[in-house]
Amino acid sequence: MQKRIIDESLSLVPYYPNYEEALKWYQDPQLCKQVDNIDHVYTLDKLKAMYDHMSSHGECYYIEYKGRLVGDITLNDNDEICIVVSREYQNRHIGRKSVKNIIDLAKEKGIRYLKAEIYSFNEQSKKMFSSLGFRHIDNNLYMLNQNRIEASDLYLDKARFCDWSDMYENVWSRPECSRYMRWSLTENENDAQIRIRKTIEFQRDHDTYLVYEKKSGKAIGFAGVEKIFTLACEEAGICLGAEYMGKGYGKQILKALMDYAGKEYGAKEFLYSTREENTASKKLAAFFGFKQVGSENMVDDRDGHTYKILRYRKSLTETDVGDFGINEMKTMQRSLQLKYQGKWETIGPETGKNKLLWMIGEIGEVTDIIKKNGGTKSCEDLNLRKNLIEELADVLMYYNDVLLCYGITAEELKKCYTEKYERNLNRW
Repeated sequence: MQKRIIDESLSLVPYYPNYEEALKWYQDPQLCKQVDNIDHVYTLDKLKAMYDHMSSHGECYYIEYKGRLVGDITLNDNDEICIVVSREYQNRHIGRKSVKNIIDLAKEKGIRYLKAEIYSFNEQSKKMFSSLGFRHIDNNLYMLNQNRIEASDLYLDKARFCDWSDMYENVWSRPECSRYMRWSLTENENDAQIRIRKTIEFQRDHDTYLVYEKKSGKAIGFAGVEKIFTLACEEAGICLGAEYMGKGYGKQILKALMDYAGKEYGAKEFLYSTREENTASKKLAAFFGFKQVGSENMVDDRDGHTYKILRYRKSLTETDVGDFGINEMKTMQRSLQLKYQGKWETIGPETGKNKLLWMIGEIGEVTDIIKKNGGTKSCEDLNLRKNLIEELADVLMYYNDVLLCYGITAEELKKCYTEKYERNLNRW
């Protein structure tokens, strides 16, 4: 930890034992009530125990103003910000500037969500934290989402308890909203309040959000994204209130989720799914150039009826290679065979076994990279990833040579592959 300079008058100094100075702040009954909701002041033993805990479970700083220590601030390991400013130095923007600096520290550390516990009677702290983007979630909990997802007319952010009314009115009580989803309708306001608390709890550990309309400030739906493997993300459901459909909001949400997946996770591929009868969602997939890659029969737990889910994918890289398929690879291999005719082994049924052996050798090269470096590092380290892809390309080259040797067409392969896929879907 290093000293953090905020401006010429204000700095954050890494914690060191200075109980004589700090005890003065915690001998103020009003301040103790303000920050801890207690009716007694701190003893020296309590002060030492507090600093021992904060300094060992987070990054604890003194707030230094014009050369004098006037408070403390901590970024806890659980991503909570705790701050105390001596009452005689309050209302000078010292607390606000200090919290802003700790928010910057959290960004440097890659922390996405920050929280603060503020008692309902502490109007001063509520106003300060709110001015820095913290939103009241429930009870004494305030949260700052450093990854709020923006769109032209909407934004995606974490749910708050006060959103229960909007969600009940716009989404949860509306049959047209749940028609293509897997959730059941909420029957009354009391259930809506229970549901919003479950939503808040779920969203703490998932990249899921409520959708807010900017011009009205209302919660009008929900959406989310999920990282499913190293460089691929999948939408985790998109739902809008009935009155907000047909306004282009679905396009804004899906675009924002794809941009977020690329920026936050470095995703190169985005997956999307919808029910076969959901015409609007299928049009959305077509608008963004998604390619259908499969389907799956499922059972609706609500009434037991069977429906079909369509699976889509889209490349998030500049050049979409979604159409780079068997025929194109085979054409490339044919051109190489023609170029090196007389130097390379001929293509035919009798040489197919040799191509298979060469392919197995290249698979061994792939295996060596992963065995030596591990799967995760092989995917994420740029040099290793380049080598991995090169070896996999060699595997595909020999694989296509095998197809050429035995005269297997892309159409035959697709038919067989699709049949096996459908069988596997229903195997268990």
